[in-house]
Amino acid sequence: MKVTVIGANSAFSVGEYKDAVPVKKLAELIPEVSKRMKNAGAKPDEINQYLESFIEEHTEKLYSSAWQSNFLIEFDQRNIRGDDSPFRLVLDFGSDVRHALVRTGLDFKDIDAYYVSHPHDDHIGGVEGIALKTFFNPYFTKKKIAWLDGENIIDKITYKAARGQLYKVPKEAKPLMLGHRDILEALWQSAKPGLLTLQQVREVTLNTYFDTKEMVENEPLILKDGKRTWNAYIVLSMHVVSGDSTMPSYGLIFESDETIVFFPTDTQFMVPPQLRGHYMKSDHIFHDTETSPFPSGVHTRLEELRTLPADLKKKMILYHYDATLPPNVEKGEFRDIARAGSTYEF
Repeated sequence: MKVTVIGANSAFSVGEYKDAVPVKKLAELIPEVSKRMKNAGAKPDEINQYLESFIEEHTEKLYSSAWQSNFLIEFDQRNIRGDDSPFRLVLDFGSDVRHALVRTGLDFKDIDAYYVSHPHDDHIGGVEGIALKTFFNPYFTKKKIAWLDGENIIDKITYKAARGQLYKVPKEAKPLMLGHRDILEALWQSAKPGLLTLQQVREVTLNTYFDTKEMVENEPLILKDGKRTWNAYIVLSMHVVSGDSTMPSYGLIFESDETIVFFPTDTQFMVPPQLRGHYMKSDHIFHDTETSPFPSGVHTRLEELRTLPADLKKKMILYHYDATLPPNVEKGEFRDIARAGSTYEF
């Protein structure tokens, strides 16, 4: 089981503009400029001073986004897409997983399954784009290629529908969408306005685009990783209590005979208190960590995590922090501070 951090920042984090000069441009221009100046008798200091101004002149502004929290989890088992790559599960969409995935060298067509913990924008962003891009890609899986048999997907399903036949896309042609029933319903309500707009198709649901699978407490999703078996369970945490309403966030805990890896997702500190039992039995914990100077009341704050016993803290990989305020902790106090691109193998 390999975990890659796609995004590690909090909901309101934004990126920054950085100076950048295309390497290709520098490789072409700097040697020639240096050669001309040297032939003209310029001294090394003069050449260096000129090159500094030359680089500044050709500098461009590059925007580096602070992607919100989501993970790529890979298993060494047969995937849905039909090639030899790992089975790939994305845990939450971040602010827009389509763009964040590029940093990992992957695209929507490389992902087999998605899990959504709760329906905040920084966890479901980009779902409409993923749904539509995958739906209209005729090559997403080998079985989809065979099912379409060269036809346009809209023509195929509307032709059948006009004759009273089943027009739904077969599940073998769609990525998995995993989550608690209530969360999947909330996800559909959020994405519904954009996803209802298929031409000539009247009965559209989330299952039109994804092979949806409702996860139920104490019923595992079984995943193979070579010779190892992982059982993934949903775990309730409480994210928001607002007036008389609540928003739970359902984390995932992956259990094997050797290791337990826990993603509580967005949660208040020890709410519900039963989370402590999961923390105690887990070997590795990816934990949301609010570092903003303005407490939100709906995330675990760094200062709260620091009150935990040392043995629990040493299991924790911290993420979901303000992009401008990474956790300031003592060396060795926690296992790690996750950053985009960080990888962990279990």
